Amino acid sequence: MGQYIIRRLLIAIPTLLIISFIIFTILALAPGDPLAQFALNPAIPESTRQLIRQQLGIDQPWPIRYVKWLTGVVQGNLGFSFATKAPVWDLILQRLPQTLQVVGSAYVIAILIGVPIGILAAVRQYSFFDQGTTFLSFVGFSLPSFLTGLLLMLVFAINLGWFPIVYNSTIQVDSWSTFWQQVRQMVLPVTAHVAWFKASEYFGVKVRLLPLDAHLRADAGKLPRLLNRNTVMILGSAPEYPHGTIDPIEAFGAIALKRNIPLHVDACVGGFILPFMEMNGRALPLWDYRVPGVTSISADIHKYGYAAKGASTITYRNLELLKHQMFVYQDWPGGVFASPALLGTRPGGAYAAAWAAMQHFGKSGYRDLARRTTQAFDRMRKGIEKMPELYVMGEPSGPLLGYGSRDPGVNIFAVGDQMDARGWKINRLQNPDGLHAMITASHLDVMDDYLRDLKGAVATVKAHPELARAGSAATYGLMSHLPLRGMVRQKVLDLFAQMYRAGAQELDLHADEKPEPGLKGQVNALVNRLAQWYVEREQHKGARR
Repeated sequence: MGQYIIRRLLIAIPTLLIISFIIFTILALAPGDPLAQFALNPAIPESTRQLIRQQLGIDQPWPIRYVKWLTGVVQGNLGFSFATKAPVWDLILQRLPQTLQVVGSAYVIAILIGVPIGILAAVRQYSFFDQGTTFLSFVGFSLPSFLTGLLLMLVFAINLGWFPIVYNSTIQVDSWSTFWQQVRQMVLPVTAHVAWFKASEYFGVKVRLLPLDAHLRADAGKLPRLLNRNTVMILGSAPEYPHGTIDPIEAFGAIALKRNIPLHVDACVGGFILPFMEMNGRALPLWDYRVPGVTSISADIHKYGYAAKGASTITYRNLELLKHQMFVYQDWPGGVFASPALLGTRPGGAYAAAWAAMQHFGKSGYRDLARRTTQAFDRMRKGIEKMPELYVMGEPSGPLLGYGSRDPGVNIFAVGDQMDARGWKINRLQNPDGLHAMITASHLDVMDDYLRDLKGAVATVKAHPELARAGSAATYGLMSHLPLRGMVRQKVLDLFAQMYRAGAQELDLHADEKPEPGLKGQVNALVNRLAQWYVEREQHKGARR
């Protein structure tokens, strides 16, 4: 047995080398340019693309590139991902648990199905059943998994609707039916502000995502299993931006204290209104330094502090924590240098304006603003809840809320388009689809107008379902539901980059995309129609849920 294993390993090594060499050669000799995505961007000239080629080493002959790649693999260095700029090993380790879970589940299902079928085929040897299962087994082994995977998705997920492709974040497992729903899905988005994901990409800090519960709050019960010795911080929001829900900071604090991990509260939205809402008698969950375990809090003065942008705050429970933010370099020839933040020189005008705004309002002024904001928030929430086609997402504490459609005949993104046409500025949400409202004191005077227009927009969309396939409703629907998230990211990146080229115009998501001429345009039109059909189907299913 030992000799057999050794022989197999010795055969595997040259086999893997030959396979890797063939694949590398085919990819190297195939037509196309690895930097083709930059070719149509006038902001990146050929000289810049050539410099990128030199830095990546793809200007060298492919045999040399293969030897360098093979040397790196032997040394355990797989390089960096061109798409994410992250080390490939980190990406593999990040996806490995989920992959093992999926593959392990697939093997369990295969055993549960395959063993009984194999026994029956052996008992009924040479029967029609035996020959049929043998034929299907050979077909299954012969076809590549990416093809059979797509075929199974088309049959069982899209045509039959037995399995979802887009995750439903509102399922609470409390019965066998909801357990089966949860088994059918895998990855859950979280509601932390996108700036944290931006920072993680900039600084190379890995983010571990905490799922939401049925009330769209971070699920504290699942937090401990995400923590390890490399965890540098736990994050909670007060409130989170999409739905206006305050995360369970007290539960987070208890876990953070037990594990001796810093807990930061992102109160950039709520920091300058939640305290005054509470002073006015509003019952709110604890979220600040009254919670043991909270080590730092951020709050933006330019939001509910009503100051101009450019001034924000971060506070710490003690000065020892603050020291980790500071930078000191004592050996610079220009003198000892100390800086408290990333920016060495910061504009004083924004801070002076923020100080003036705070002095102007004072505690009584902020309490009055909070009172009127709360009244506007309550009026909007009750008004939306009275509309049978709509629902309020989660359990918002204010001053933010999100709302979606419970009626399959009312596309919520089309409702947003109608509100835009009536002069309102509406943000869109996804997972689940919805519209967003960030409510201030000034909205109290126009809340009746808003609700009247919203009711009219719902009626218009309900009477004209074709509006879901036009304007930004089609664009947002596609971006929200298309399962190929990498494709969505690249498309948005291309659109965004085009805004910065010389002579570029403002991006208009309401405008219908003009078809390209020729065969390519016809193919793109067909793909867009298929994608639109899939999106509409998912939106109807989401509304029924």
